[in-house]
Formats: sequence, C-alpha cells, structure tokens
Amino acid sequence: MKKELFFQYRALDEQLKTLEKVKDDLRSQIVADMTGDAVEKVETEYGIFTVASRAVFKYTEAVKKLEEKVKLAKIKEEQKGTAERSETKYLVYSKIKL
Repeated sequence: MKKELFFQYRALDEQLKTLEKVKDDLRSQIVADMTGDAVEKVETEYGIFTVASRAVFKYTEAVKKLEEKVKLAKIKEEQKGTAERSETKYLVYSKIKL
C-alpha cells in the first residue's frame, strides 16, 4: 500500500473540514443579510442565492408507537431473510487523536 495516499487523504480531510466551517459561516451571514433585507432571492454573477425553509415535524406518541412497530417488522424480515439486502463498500477514516 502507498502510505502517501493515506497522508493525502488525511490532509484533504482536514482542509475540507476547515472549508466547510468557513462555508457554514458565510451561509449564516448571507441568510441573515437577505432576511434582514426581506429578500428571498438574489441573482449575482456568482450564481443565484435563495433563502429556503424546511418544515420539521414532531409527531404524537401514537405515531412513535407505529414507527416502533415498523422498526420491529423490519427486524423480523431481516431475520427471516425476506428483506432484500444489498451491500456497498466504502472507506471509513478515523483521525488519530494526539
């Protein structure tokens, strides 16, 4: 195995984390500015920026019980072998804590 690939992967992972943090901060600033100006959409030479919203629901205890029943039904099908299974290979990276 080429250790250089592992080194490059780790370095890139750190850069991506830093960039994602910067991007999140910019996103918050842009949304605050657009919301403060009561603007939902801005078209610039860099692209179109739109403030969107997403609804989040909190369900009743009755629905939570139904979800639990579905969860148990899924486990039963997995155990019986009636549920169709597929697998995908992927890479897991864990940073060494110093």
